[in-house]
Amino acid sequence: MPLLLRPNQPYFPDPNSPNPISCNGDYKFLLQQGDELKAQFYQTPCNSNQVADPEFADITEGSEIIVNGDWVSDPVGAWTYDVGLAHWAYDPAEVVNTFTQPSILTSGTSYKLEFTVSGITTGNFLDVFLGSTNQTITISANGSYSLVLNAGSDNTDLVFSAVSLNFLFLSAISLKEYSFNKWDTNGNWQINDGIACKVGTTTGPLIETVSNYILSGEYWQLSFTVSGMTQGTVTPYLANMAGLAISANGTYTIYKTAGADGVVKFVPSANFDGCISLPDARELKNDYEATLYLNEDSYDISSYFEYYNQYVTLNYNPDDDNLPYGCFTIEILDSCTVQFDEVVVNGAFAGGSGSNCPNWTKNNDATMYDFNSSNCKFVRSSSGQTNFPILKNDQNVNLVAGNYECSFDIISNSDTLGIGATISLDGQLYGAYYMTVGTHTFTLSGYDPANTPSPANFQRVQVVASFNADGAPHTGNIVIDNVSVRRVAPFDATYLSETVHYASEHPNSLLIQGYSDQPSYGLEFENTGYKIQQRLQAVSWGATQDKTKNVSISGSGNRRLNYAESMKVYQFTTEWLSDTAHSCLSAQIDMDHLMIGTNLTNLKEYVANPDSYTPEWREDYNLATATIQITIKDGAEVYNRHVD
Repeated sequence: MPLLLRPNQPYFPDPNSPNPISCNGDYKFLLQQGDELKAQFYQTPCNSNQVADPEFADITEGSEIIVNGDWVSDPVGAWTYDVGLAHWAYDPAEVVNTFTQPSILTSGTSYKLEFTVSGITTGNFLDVFLGSTNQTITISANGSYSLVLNAGSDNTDLVFSAVSLNFLFLSAISLKEYSFNKWDTNGNWQINDGIACKVGTTTGPLIETVSNYILSGEYWQLSFTVSGMTQGTVTPYLANMAGLAISANGTYTIYKTAGADGVVKFVPSANFDGCISLPDARELKNDYEATLYLNEDSYDISSYFEYYNQYVTLNYNPDDDNLPYGCFTIEILDSCTVQFDEVVVNGAFAGGSGSNCPNWTKNNDATMYDFNSSNCKFVRSSSGQTNFPILKNDQNVNLVAGNYECSFDIISNSDTLGIGATISLDGQLYGAYYMTVGTHTFTLSGYDPANTPSPANFQRVQVVASFNADGAPHTGNIVIDNVSVRRVAPFDATYLSETVHYASEHPNSLLIQGYSDQPSYGLEFENTGYKIQQRLQAVSWGATQDKTKNVSISGSGNRRLNYAESMKVYQFTTEWLSDTAHSCLSAQIDMDHLMIGTNLTNLKEYVANPDSYTPEWREDYNLATATIQITIKDGAEVYNRHVD
């Protein structure tokens, strides 16, 4: 994964001002027996979001369940119909005023319920019961509704119940089973508009139903948003590893090393009443490699990396390796293929119906396209139709020059020898035509929107079907789903340290350490044990006394000391240092804690004066000295207060 170096640390030069210096040159970092070499990096994922359906949009819509939802015959009970509408005259003498379709539901199953209501007046409402004696939803305004609801466990009836109404009109009632292809709600979660909300009373999890993609031993991050909760908790999982139980609304990120293969899931407490949205899982790396080179020998020090969240910290103690004294460098390599964000909008064809689908444009005869809210079927039924129907996604400005990883599913194919499908970018690059059922992934290299032949195709992903895949025209159909296109690019980085001189002792040197109680300068201290630490040669270490006095003079000219304050200030001047060492020292004196001593066992805490840090650079030399003024943190001042 992309491993990035924070500046203002020792050993590894700032990429913006590299200044590698050999051991035989003018400067080398000092390290003596008992010291630790510390450096901190941070990583970002190479891959994009690996959650298969983060927007909960990949669904399959079943066939119509409602009987007589268009009122083509007279409904029973207290209902009559009026020109295509059901007309219900509310009768206060009636104990129950309902319209029911009995025994049509399955407990815990998700359904898409659609209907239009009019006649509701202020203060009145309509209750809808979906397999439950408790109202599933209350309608208090006229209009058309499209809802995804979970059936309750009390009964199997769909019931509309009017409350305090004189006239009520219902029309276009439709009920279809609604299954989420990549998630299992366990009858406990209800999904609408990209948000999964807990509506049940059990601890049934919201869990992905895809093949395990988080593998044992891999290091992952998971981000998600919790909203609408007023009670309970929800616990996120990466494979078998649980994060902390979440008890407040907000956006969260957890980091876990998987102990077994698995997927993402969210486990609620029985009383949790909130929602989950925008799940985003990405793999990180926990096996970076670092090599130390000393003379002709090399040492693998990769095991000294420690991982916390996105931070990668090197805590190396040469004593552990019985490292010989001498000069060494450290090399850290990182290489991966970065996968950028999705450029296809609505690759799962959500909301598609008949020959139309949001975010997609037909290029040919409308009868050659059939959408069902979860996929697209290309159909060729006659020889007069094109052999190559095209479906164009909305223009996306993020479709820029580069190489792209393309993927799509073939759900079914009536002729696997003569019918195929592929993805094209702007009609200038095409993948091979695939014909077998399954997931197909390939790379299109060298895309450049400047080469697009037609403005109508500019920055648009296309799905192209071929009814001529074997060279002869065919009739039949092929069903496509889960279209994905992401830009990919290589990332390579080599971090080579400046030279470090390791010895039993460096006379006249001081160990300087800086750290803060919270993340500072992009570095994390508290949870990683990291400290900005370097050993510097001291040219001078002297003290001055800053004094404040108050003296009174009497009328006779006699003087009297009323008050005196003295503060001991140390002036510390360094040897000639490299830019890397100066940047480090500048950051160290700005930390919450500045520790100085000859070794780790006798460090004392100081505070640096708030002057700017200005090394004395020479025009003909790439090294400089610096002088800083510091005081001991506690007890630097002494007082003489005169009390009458």
